[in-house]
Amino acid sequence: MARGRAFLFGKILLKMKIEKYRHIIILRTLIKAKEPVTANTLAKLTNSSLRTIKSDIAHLNALCDEEGIARIRSYKAKGYRIDVKDEAKYKEFSDSIDVLSSMYYRRSVFCCHPGYVDAELLTLTTLSLERAKDAQMMMSEKVMKWIKENNVELITYRELPR
Repeated sequence: MARGRAFLFGKILLKMKIEKYRHIIILRTLIKAKEPVTANTLAKLTNSSLRTIKSDIAHLNALCDEEGIARIRSYKAKGYRIDVKDEAKYKEFSDSIDVLSSMYYRRSVFCCHPGYVDAELLTLTTLSLERAKDAQMMMSEKVMKWIKENNVELITYRELPR
């Protein structure tokens, strides 16, 4: 994410410098937590050191405090927790973090239903033409090249996690 980028969500302008993807992970984790979250837990979630987490918490705390949204408090031997300062600002902030989280989440899903059209398929579905077009697209050199270059994992419906 670009340094100092401002995001407009609803009525709140996030002028905050959320500089790293891990900042979003930390904030979202703290927002969703019902109990204090330890630095060890945050370090594991972000693949970071404890020192980095403590530095990030100080940075994020200063930004949240400056905007009058919340304060990240440290509870000895328990972890970090968000104390809300302004409910309306916090609600907007929380919703914004959810949007940012989904924007920067590193997994995408693309669904299609390719298939070859034969006499049996023509009698079973009205989507025969669409299935043939999906098959042609997925087997094109351009798509195959993009899949390889971007390390895309292709799976079947049966392989989806339940």
